[in-house]
Amino acid sequence: MLILPKSQSARVALAYAALSALWILFSDNAVALLFAGSPSALILASTVKGWVFVAVTALLLYLGFRRREVKDRQQIEALAESEE
Repeated sequence: MLILPKSQSARVALAYAALSALWILFSDNAVALLFAGSPSALILASTVKGWVFVAVTALLLYLGFRRREVKDRQQIEALAESEE
């Protein structure tokens, strides 16, 4: 039986860790297969793969936090209006 943490922060961290581990496992194997004959191409592909990972995860973090900020702002505005 799978037990999920109740904390949203813990769920996000666990999901990030799991997806990151899968990305590293599969993308490293793919890069190794595609560029096995050229060490310099392998190094470049690994570097680009790392940059893509950083860019995608940074974008996802931004979108997630931005969504939360908008939701929080809407709740604060709704609360302020209800107190008037």
